[in-house]
Amino acid sequence: MTPELSPLRPPAAARQPSATLQSLIGALHLRPGTTLAPHGAAALDAEGPIHGGRPALASRLAAGRPADDWPALVGRLHSLCSGAHTLAATLALQAARAGIHHRLQDDVNGLDAMGSMDGTDGTDDGDRPAGHAIARLPAGLPAVDPRRHVWRPDALARQHLTWSTAREQALRLAHDGPARLGGGPAAAELTRSLHGSPWLHPLAEGADVGSCQARRAEAAAWVDAHWCGGRSADWLAAWDDGGGPALAAQLSCADTPLARWLTALWPALSRLATPHRPLDLLDHGRLAFERLGRDLATPGWTRRPQWQQTVPDTGPWSRHHAPRRHRMAEAGSRLLARLVDLLQLLQPDIHLGSAPSAPPVAHTGANSGHEDPIGSAPAAFGAARLACGAVQLDDGAGLAWVETARGLLLHRLRLAAGSGGRHLAEAQVLAPTEWNFHPRGTLAQALCELPASAEGARGAQGLAFAYDPCMPCTIDPAAGPPTADPTSEEIRHA
Repeated sequence: MTPELSPLRPPAAARQPSATLQSLIGALHLRPGTTLAPHGAAALDAEGPIHGGRPALASRLAAGRPADDWPALVGRLHSLCSGAHTLAATLALQAARAGIHHRLQDDVNGLDAMGSMDGTDGTDDGDRPAGHAIARLPAGLPAVDPRRHVWRPDALARQHLTWSTAREQALRLAHDGPARLGGGPAAAELTRSLHGSPWLHPLAEGADVGSCQARRAEAAAWVDAHWCGGRSADWLAAWDDGGGPALAAQLSCADTPLARWLTALWPALSRLATPHRPLDLLDHGRLAFERLGRDLATPGWTRRPQWQQTVPDTGPWSRHHAPRRHRMAEAGSRLLARLVDLLQLLQPDIHLGSAPSAPPVAHTGANSGHEDPIGSAPAAFGAARLACGAVQLDDGAGLAWVETARGLLLHRLRLAAGSGGRHLAEAQVLAPTEWNFHPRGTLAQALCELPASAEGARGAQGLAFAYDPCMPCTIDPAAGPPTADPTSEEIRHA
């Protein structure tokens, strides 16, 4: 008998977000079997397979606020991936301030002002206090042109980003996945395998680069032995050769808790078709960021973003530095992309040259002779895998990007005129969920193809987990049994 996704049971009442909390963090509601909402903001909020969303708290709170307080505050506003939000805000702030100071002070919080052009990126994982200094500007650094410079975190921050993202993917697979998707005896066995694993503890306070790398090597050995049966290299090779279907074939031959659970889910998830439209902002270079900055500044755009007249999606399947990008034609491959992301993040920190799916473009950065760190896509593993940085736009605003476990996170902010860089004029935040759960996005189109029935509700459940929202999400009870909130039990870890 072909395994099917098990219906979700509502979480305990104590774990449901309060009305006050839900009004702050937002909520999503899925209705499988309905038609796409027509164009127009009002219609998008009322009709179609996805409605709801996140209130624009950042935009409401930014004006006039002390700039130095903003990174910590915006991290607290976004309890999932709070460290990534804090760093993105810090990057955007320092890029915006560069035009005022012409060169950064030697106590810059969180940036490598030299703008490393080697393509490696990173961010804080939220385990360190908000004021932790990631890098300092060497004394006597010549002034830089802020319009032709890229600000990046240093090596330690990259290690923290890599660990926190790998840990998030591991917990999504082994803890949240079995609870949400079922999967028979293999689901319970997979969750039990977390006991004694390296994933239950964050990095130690004050960990340096070497200890971070050692911890990641320990985790890589554990995953290879306990979840991959010594075949992690074979699994990555299968993904590179044939994407999700090829990896699923390899998993079906393995006898580990993770392999058995994913094999049990694959038949049902692989039948949930999804359009292939990955977000490729980072492939297009500086001009794309100028256009994006103008879009972000448009009122209401962050609730319903578009790019090149379409609504793409973002996730571990659309990494800028992925060695190969496969078609995400169904939910099964999107879930397996999380496993691949985990395995590639645990690899040594290396670059393999330019990815065939995204050739290098003309350099527009500060250090001529190097590849443009925005527009090029060198294949990379380990701490080199996740893209992260910031630029100053032509209007003086700072724009930052950070790849998180759920996809590409963007922050834009502009400083108040005449404040000497001490106060904000405005700020915008665009998280992966705004792309992935757009009422006319790829998930919405997939939901339209499902029946308005219990079967459709189970399909919607699988799709929602594959796209991974960062806010509470429910499924219309008229389409089947009441469903649980995919994120309410995990707000404390990200």
